[in-house]
Amino acid sequence: MERSYVDAPASATHRGQIPNHALLRLTSFRVENLVCGACVRKIETRLEALPGVVHPRANLSMKTVSAEIDAACTPPSAVIHAIEEIGFSAFELDPAAPDAGAPDPGTKEDTDFISRMAVAGFAAANIMLLSVSVWSDVSNEMSAATRATFYWVSAAIAVPTVAYAGQPFFRSALSALKAGRLNMDVPISLGVLLATAMSLAQAWQRSDQVYFDAAVTLLFFLLLGRFLDLRTRVQARSAAAQLLNLRPRSANVVDGDGRVRCLPERDFAPGMTLLVAHGERIGADGCITSDRGEIDESIITGESRPRALTSGDQVFTGSINIGPALRVQITSVGEQTLLSELGRLM
Repeated sequence: MERSYVDAPASATHRGQIPNHALLRLTSFRVENLVCGACVRKIETRLEALPGVVHPRANLSMKTVSAEIDAACTPPSAVIHAIEEIGFSAFELDPAAPDAGAPDPGTKEDTDFISRMAVAGFAAANIMLLSVSVWSDVSNEMSAATRATFYWVSAAIAVPTVAYAGQPFFRSALSALKAGRLNMDVPISLGVLLATAMSLAQAWQRSDQVYFDAAVTLLFFLLLGRFLDLRTRVQARSAAAQLLNLRPRSANVVDGDGRVRCLPERDFAPGMTLLVAHGERIGADGCITSDRGEIDESIITGESRPRALTSGDQVFTGSINIGPALRVQITSVGEQTLLSELGRLM
């Protein structure tokens, strides 16, 4: 269905520049350091202020930002620059590769989290053993010197562990602070660093208020949660990418004079007529103009039995024509199709 821009946000007419409907193209960007809901709101608010940028949407799970852009007003490079101005790193995604830029299991990012998590877990276990030795001295038979030694051994393990294992949080927090904003990693970094610094000061004063074990254990569980979150995102992206890969990248289009030519998916537009041969997948959502037909739309409904069609019936991207050749008048293309919506929900 063709989208109306009558109610488009004020950004569409910013500085008097009205985006050209014919030039609007859905463009996606990868944003690696997108970590929380505050990041999503910050990016969307910034892009809404750009001329020629309509309906910006940030996706936390996919770590992507999508917007309809009039390149005559604001080219993709200007959008990337605007995102980087508020402390994020971004690059444009290739529309032909839906999963471009996504970290997969076994990649450097995945391995990095495993190594930092392993170091934090090993350090937390050893520091906890030392702490239990101190806590179990209920009769105060342990000398002050021995207690101080345990504390300093804990410090020798905790400080390098925090410096190494906490880097993903520290880098993200520093990037946010440099851009004058806050994100979820700022309080995490403050909590871990302040707990470690306070424990060092208390150990120097030979106080019992030492919490190296808490700081390192907290870091371990935070890394574990971030790692599991990463793996869940990877699996979701993989399933969504497999679904979107069922969408044809090109199809035969019937011109007004009856000629048939093959066009890439990016050139499809509502109102065009697709010619779908037997065995081919339908390249866009639309209504059939043929008298009759039969399709397998199990990808959409899960129903294995073919669906009989008559003129005017609606069909969806990815369905397979198992009957005679069909003519389909396009109503929705690209990211507006039902198959793309299913991918976003996944």
